[in-house]
Formats: sequence, C-alpha cells, structure tokens
Amino acid sequence: MENADLYRALQVDPQAETEVVEAAYRRLARKYHPDTREVAGNTTPRMQELNGAWAVLRDPERRADYDRTRTSRLFAFPTKTTTVPASPPAAMPIIPPTPRRRTMSRRRALMGLTGGALFVAGGLGLTGITAREYLGEQAHAVSPAPSLETIAALTQRARLAVGPLTGTLAYSATSGITNVERADAHIAVRDFIVEARFSVPYAAHEGQWDCGFLFRNVNPLNQYRLIVSSGGRYQFDLWKEGAISTVSYGAVTGLILDPAGYNDLRVFTDAAQTFFYLNGAFVASLDTSRHLVDGDIAVATALYNGDALPNRVIHYERFTVLSLEQPLPVRSA
Repeated sequence: MENADLYRALQVDPQAETEVVEAAYRRLARKYHPDTREVAGNTTPRMQELNGAWAVLRDPERRADYDRTRTSRLFAFPTKTTTVPASPPAAMPIIPPTPRRRTMSRRRALMGLTGGALFVAGGLGLTGITAREYLGEQAHAVSPAPSLETIAALTQRARLAVGPLTGTLAYSATSGITNVERADAHIAVRDFIVEARFSVPYAAHEGQWDCGFLFRNVNPLNQYRLIVSSGGRYQFDLWKEGAISTVSYGAVTGLILDPAGYNDLRVFTDAAQTFFYLNGAFVASLDTSRHLVDGDIAVATALYNGDALPNRVIHYERFTVLSLEQPLPVRSA
C-alpha cells in the first residue's frame, strides 16, 4: 500500500480519533470480510487493504510517521495512473446526434424568450439533455500522465490563495434541470491548483449524481466544466458564448459510491495544459488552450440533467485554490 491513502481506505478523516478509525475499520470489515461480507464478488483485495490501513493507523508511532509523509506523497507526487479507454463504456449507449441538436435549438430559443432568466440562480444545467445524449457526438483524447518533475515544479510555484473552505450544496426541484448548484472561490486566476473533497450524496440505486469544478469562469456562458458522474465517467466541457463543446471524456476508476464515503478531486492547470486526478490517481491530461483567461473557480454539482434528488445535499470540504501566478491575498474558511 505504498501509494495508497490509508485514511481513504477506511473512509475516515485524517484528523479522526483512533476510536473513530477503529469503528470504521470494524464496520468495513463486516462488509468485506470473506466470512461476513455483505457484497458479492471477490472482496479479498479490499479486506487486505483495510487490514493494511488499520495496522498502520492503530499504532500511534506508525501513524505519526505516515502522517509526516502523506501530504507530499499524495499531493506533490501522485504517481498512480488510470488508463482511460479509447471509447465510451458499453454501459452508456450512444444516442445519435440529431436529437441533441434539436434539443439544443429548443433550449437556445427558450433562452432568447426568457432573456437569460435561467442564469439567475447561478448556472444553467444541460436542460433537456442527458449525459448519454450529450456524449453522443463528441470526441475525446487520451494522453499520458505528467512526469513527477512536472508536478513537482507546479507544486513549488503554488501559493495559497483560497481555503480550505467547507460547505454544503443543496438540491432543489430544479437542480440539474435549470440550475447548477455551486460555491465560488471569488478569485480571478488563470493558472492554479484546485482540490476539493465531495461527499457521496446518496446510494447509486437511488439515483445518479455528479460533482466537479467550474474554472476560468468569466460568467455562466464562458467557463470550463470538469464533471465526474456516479456512472464512473468524467467529462470536460468548454462553454464559450453559449456554445458547448466537449474537449475530453472517458471512464474513471476508484470512484467511491458508498454514501458514507467521499471523493477527492484535484486539478493542476497551467496555461494550455491541465492534469486531472481523482482520489490520488491520474485520470487525464486536458487541453485548456482555447480559453486562456483569468476567471473564478467553483465547486459544483447537478451539472447533468437528472443528476440530483430534491431535498438532498452534497457536502464539500478542503476546497482549496493555490495560485501558480503572483502571490495573492489568502481567504480562509
């Protein structure tokens, strides 16, 4: 477990007391132990992960040693990589592009009739467009992980600008239909490192959900959107004067779906290149060359039509922005 996050393995906060860590270990052990498991399939690797994490975190000296090296290992030098498949997974059927174009035309007509009123609540969801339809006519790119030297160089340039911030995004009846739920960093920056931890809002059998970042955000019509969905996929979109294009999309592995868990998203953006990590694992290199402007950064959810259950919430914490530009005033929680 050299590159694993032991706290993530046990789904606990790094500041949790030993009693809390032990309770989490025992709960998960009941779920995954071959003699008492509550899930189907081969749970031996997961049980070995739990045992390894508990062996370290139960011992005060070993835990202290681990804590001293954890930040640099997981933040500055994320080395685990994830291979993104060359085509969308079979579980997501592709819808022909024609229905999407018709839906977009109707939405643009509606926007014209309402004079942009749909933007008042802080964002516009993909009205009338499902994730399946939206991916139907888009292309994506796969590229290798950045070198350790590249990530180290970016980290050395970083200066804390915002955070860490904590909050809650609540779903309403219009979330994911006309409204994106978001919390802004209130910053103007082009090149940065941003990270945040999102709770799992509800079990997968109850419905879909998503989370992600909006960045280089000038207004709701000009921004990048990085979206991770509970279906195990990511999508990277550019909104430019109302025209939407998907720069990249693909599968992700290691996404936590347990309602007691959380997912860490981290993005390194330097001019035209962006590196995206999920739960400490590299997912994709993204092209950010088409929108080279200073803008705000936000944590967001309900970015897809249908990805929100009314009256539920998703919590975020450790929402942190580090500028790769000149030093900025620090805004703390």
